[in-house]
Parts: sequence; structure tokens; C-alpha cells
Amino acid sequence: MSFLSFEFFCFVLVVFILYWNLPARLRPTLLIAASLVFYALSGNLLHLLAVVAVNWYFILLIAHKQAPVARKVLVLAVTANLLHLAFFKYINSLLAHPAVISLFGGNEPLWRIAQPLAISFYTFQVIGFLVDVSRGEVQQFSFRRFLLFMVFFPHMIAGPILRSRDFYKDIAHERETDENMTIGALLIAVGLFKKAVLADALAAETDDIWLKPREYTAKSLLLAAGAYSAQLYLDFSGLIDICRGVSRLFGYELPRNFKAPYLAHSFSDIWKHWHITLSLWIRDYLYIPLGGNRVSSARASFNLLAAMTLSGIWHGDTWNFFIWGLLHGLFLLLEKQVGLVPVVTSYSASILRIIYVFVLWSAAFVFFRAPDLPTAVQFFAGMGGGGGKELAVTQVLRLSVWAFLLQAAVLYLPSYRDYLLRWKWIMVPGVALVVMILLAMAEHASVQFIYHQF
Repeated sequence: MSFLSFEFFCFVLVVFILYWNLPARLRPTLLIAASLVFYALSGNLLHLLAVVAVNWYFILLIAHKQAPVARKVLVLAVTANLLHLAFFKYINSLLAHPAVISLFGGNEPLWRIAQPLAISFYTFQVIGFLVDVSRGEVQQFSFRRFLLFMVFFPHMIAGPILRSRDFYKDIAHERETDENMTIGALLIAVGLFKKAVLADALAAETDDIWLKPREYTAKSLLLAAGAYSAQLYLDFSGLIDICRGVSRLFGYELPRNFKAPYLAHSFSDIWKHWHITLSLWIRDYLYIPLGGNRVSSARASFNLLAAMTLSGIWHGDTWNFFIWGLLHGLFLLLEKQVGLVPVVTSYSASILRIIYVFVLWSAAFVFFRAPDLPTAVQFFAGMGGGGGKELAVTQVLRLSVWAFLLQAAVLYLPSYRDYLLRWKWIMVPGVALVVMILLAMAEHASVQFIYHQF
């Protein structure tokens, strides 16, 4: 069930009405039932329930065993989850490898193993929960609470990646407030606007250049690289806005995943504001356990490169994602080596630093967006002189500028909280009308969210 469909929002409306008319003790059970229905309509429900059941068994073992045994169980549980993710993420590429095909008489398999919906997100989420349990950070153990933590439908498909302290502890403590209803509806409208009006329009203008970069001029290729950074921000942050908005309608506030990333002054700064829950997960469950920066300089450099490269591999199984992650590790490492300060106060220096970060960020995204490595190489080669086709420069620039304006507007949204609540009697019906219009546009365009593929 797509977040861009009338069916989804009718589903949300029905659950919303039932939810707030039930006794408080039954509301989590309704959300679990709704989430299971949602996942059954979108993915393999039995597979997801098996993952939840196996990990609940691991959790109980870790929680009730002595430290040495609990640590061994944790290692086993984390290994099992990573192997499970790797199997479904990379098995099709492995079976399509020429060396493997030759073992089967040179015939490529006619079948493919379907990747379970949202496997990358819920795998990282459950690994984080397992580690939190081993650290003693989880105090209450309830299967109903854990099941809802894993399957809560507003965030199920593409995050944000939840932690035990983000959502698990809040379950059954939902808050029905004017602020949640008003801000929730507004976030949904903003998310749909980002996706249906801006991101999809940018995709329509630039998709062809990523398939045939040789046919386009160097200027168009440079513009397309920057435009994709804008498109991905609008698309992914729009999805997260919808997730957070729907969650607030049910009384829960999920963590922010974006905080004006394209106003960052360094790569260490931008990774604190882009896909924040993934960045924090990598820091807390990968980089720091590897030793972080508390080890020798050489080991710290390795830890940084390993963490960022693995973040690239988490996205996909191609060389493109490996290179994308490695590049970000190198950018962070170079900034650290030259002693680049995270933030500057001079206005002119601030503008230059924002441009520097955005240009390199967009260059790395060429590998993220290109369908394969040869196409990415062609894209960069074309920047030295390509074909004769041109993008619609004015339209692409206008749409891309919206990404910068909206990230600033969303950043300062809390400042207008009192004003929004004062006019909620106009805001909520108005936002509902806007949502209906944007849904019609989104359904007509029928372009799926980019991060649904992960």
C-alpha cells in the first residue's frame, strides 16, 4: 500500500477514528493489528513475524543470562541478523555473477528471490535494540510493546530507524493534543508537497540524463548532479515528513531525520543533519564499538572509512554504493587531517563552505544515482565535454532552489508553533484540502519514493 495513495490515507483515517475511541489500554493492540494488515498488503507478513519472534527469543536470552553468556548470545543474534540481511540483499547479484552462472551450465536463473520489504531498516533497528538490551538500557520487556516497536506502520517502510529510547518507551503513553493533530496534518501536507510537486517534477526533467549521459552537454551534467541532491532531499525528507505526521496523529513523536543538511559547513556537519537516525546508528553501534577515535590515528582512520563504506553497502550491493560510502569516508578523513573546523562565523566563508560541501556531496551522489558503474564513469567523462542535448535549465534550477528554501522553512517550523495552534480551526481543514489535491497529483504521477527500494 503506497503512501501516495487515497487507499493509504483512507486506511489511516479509519484507524485514527477507531484508535481515539478505544480505551487507552487497547490502543497499542489496534496499532499492531493495523500495522500487520498494512504489511500484509505490502510485503511478506509471515517472514516479518518470524524475524520478530526469533529476535524476541534472543532478547529474552540476553536479558536473563549472566554477562559472559549474554554477550555470546548478542554476538550470535547480531551475526544472524546481518547474514539474514546479506542473503536477501545480495543473493540475486551473486546468482547473476558470471562465475556462478558458469557453474550452472552458463544459464542465468530465471527466478529471483524477492527482497523483503524494509529489511534494511528493520534489521538495523532490531540490532540496535539487541545491543541496548545487552547494555541494560531497556527496563521493560513486553512482547506486545516490542512487536509494535518493530511493525508500527507509519515508519515501517523507510524509517526513521527507531531506538529503544525513541519510541519503545513511549508506547501506551500517547498524547492526544492539539499540537500533535495540527503539526501532524501540516507535516503530511509538507511531505506530499515535497514529493508530488517538487521531487517528481525534478525526476521528470532529469531522469533521461542518467540513462544517456553521453548525449548531454557538460553544463547539463553538472546541473543534473546538483539537481539529484535536491531531488533526493525532497523525496526522502518528504517521505519522513509523512511518516512523522501520521505518527503524531496517533500521539507519538518520531525523531527527526533531516535538519537543513544543505546549509552544512563540513561533511562532519552534514552527516549530523542528513538521515540523522542512520548516522547516529552507525556512530553508536559501529564506529564507537570499533574504537572510534579513542585509538591510534591509523586505527581511527580505518574505523571511519569502514563505518562509512558499510553505510554505502547497506544501501545496495553494487560497486556504486561501495564507492559512494568510501568517498564519504575519505571526505570526512581529509577534513579531519587538515583540521577543518565544523562551523564558521564569517558570512562569506560560510557561503563558500556551503558550496564546497554541496558540490562534493553532489559529485558523490553521481555514484548513488547512476544505474551502474560504467554509466557513472560516462557521466563524469561527459563533464569534460559531452553531447548536444540540454536540460531545461531554468525549470531545474527553480525546482532545486525549493529544496534550499524548504529545508530552512521546516527548520524554523517550531518557532511558529503558537501561531499554528492559534489558527488550528482554519489550518486543519485547509491542510486536509491540500492533502487531497496533492494525493491526486501523486497518484497521477505514480512515482515511488526513492528510499522504498532499500
